[in-house]
Amino acid sequence: MSIPTQSSKLLKRAYVVALSLIAICSIASFAFLHASIDSMSNDAETLNASGKQRALSQHAAYLIEAAHLAPSLAERRHALRELEKEVRYFSAVHQALLVGDRALGLSGHPSPAIRKMLFEPPVSADKLVSIFLDRANTIIADVRDGRLDPAAATELANFARNDVAGAYDKIVAQYQLEASDRVSQSKIIHFSILFITLTLLAGEALFIFLPTVRSIESQTRRIQSSKAELDHAATHDALTGVANRRHCVDRLEPVSYTHLTLPTMIIRCRSRWG
Repeated sequence: MSIPTQSSKLLKRAYVVALSLIAICSIASFAFLHASIDSMSNDAETLNASGKQRALSQHAAYLIEAAHLAPSLAERRHALRELEKEVRYFSAVHQALLVGDRALGLSGHPSPAIRKMLFEPPVSADKLVSIFLDRANTIIADVRDGRLDPAAATELANFARNDVAGAYDKIVAQYQLEASDRVSQSKIIHFSILFITLTLLAGEALFIFLPTVRSIESQTRRIQSSKAELDHAATHDALTGVANRRHCVDRLEPVSYTHLTLPTMIIRCRSRWG
């Protein structure tokens, strides 16, 4: 096998390997981008739900007081109906934050740091939420039966405003921190993949394309040189180097096709050795 053939095969293999690596980087970049978008979408939904929980606890506190202290019976009944809806929704979202809910767009399964805030002191948000829901449902049942306890309502409203809302403040802050960390990690990975891809392209240009171009240029020069040698050998005498009959014919042939009438002189030469 000749050296040019071996070189050509090596270049082909290197080219295939480089293209394969670039394709792998492109696929990995697309897959990671898709996963990052899903993760950021989930982070946004989780942050939104957690923020709503804090707002709901504040509004529930207002409705608890309104159900007991509103000046008219109609206002108290309206506050009671709204309180029932918010307590159910609050409970559903809290559960979705723990285990997930497709309808709400929440994946659940919080991080270890969030779980610690939910189930361990000093925050123990899940315990605070359970206390709040139990007492809220008790107050709702009492108001339905006409038993009003403004002092208990005020106490629960303050509990919702301070303890429950405060716990969700900490949880929201932790969710924001984790989302920010994931965005930073995604940027690093994206830039790493981009750097690897650009490095592969540069390596392909330096070690594949440039050698290929140089090889083509070298072969072109060899072909041109060989053609020039063949043309010279075909139109000149090998012994003396003098132009032969074919050279003269080639030079005169273009003239014979012109429409110009030119004076022509024919010189006949005869060798004394012939």
